[in-house]
This record gives sequence, structure tokens and C-alpha cells, in this order.
Amino acid sequence: MGYKYSWNELEDGYLDENGRLKRKLIENEAEKIGRLLAKGGLNREKKKEKLTKTQLRNFYNEVKALEERINDEDSFMNNLPHILMLKAKANYAYRGGKNQKIPKSFKDFIVKNIEIISEEESYTSFDNFTTFFEAVVGYFYGHGGEDNR
Repeated sequence: MGYKYSWNELEDGYLDENGRLKRKLIENEAEKIGRLLAKGGLNREKKKEKLTKTQLRNFYNEVKALEERINDEDSFMNNLPHILMLKAKANYAYRGGKNQKIPKSFKDFIVKNIEIISEEESYTSFDNFTTFFEAVVGYFYGHGGEDNR
């Protein structure tokens, strides 16, 4: 991977045993991911890979635009192809590490979350992702990400 973060907490999705969004995702995991994206992990060539605030905003704004269009199961299903495209866009922005626009850690974040939404295929799953992503953005800026250019 090249950076130190385990995606294990997301392996079984967003919900706890009671069917609610896992508090640990918002309280702990979002901070770890936000810090990683703001401070940068080390890639294989031993250079820090930080996410730029512009790239974060590009993806976050797209998610927020989708969120405005999605408010129930029907609108979720109608917009599912657009949600799934985020995975392709993250892979394109990463470009296999060549001329990349985003670090691998952010590509992995987007891909992992879109895979959960694809598997669960529900409006609730998308809604949980938007909440989780919003927390990551907050922690990104809280850890100095606004200075990343």
C-alpha cells in the first residue's frame, strides 16, 4: 500500500449490530483518514503524498451534488450509475501512480466506500457515506489540509 491505514473497520460496511452508523467511523476512522490525507503517507519512492484541497473539494462537491438529487430509494437507484462513476473517476485521477492527481490513499478511500454502496445498494448506505465523507473533510482541514496545494 505505501501508507499506513487499515481499511478493516469498513470491511462489514457502515452499520453496527443495531443497524446504526458506527460511531467509531465518525469519531476515530474519519480522523485517521483526514490526517492521512492532510499530512500525507509515504509512497514507495519515500516521498509524502498529500491530497490537495482542490482535489478533495472536486470529489466532495460531486458527492454533495449527488446528495441533493438523492432523497429516497427511487432517486438513489436512478443515480446509482453516477455514484459508481466516482470509483472510475478516482482511478482515473490516480492513473496507476503515473502523473497522478490524487494519492493512492484517497483513491483507496473513494473506491472502498463506493464498493460498500454498490454492495449494499441502498439510499441509507449512500447517506452514511456522505456523513462519513463530511467527517473526513472536517478532519482533513483540522489537520492542516487547507495548506495543501
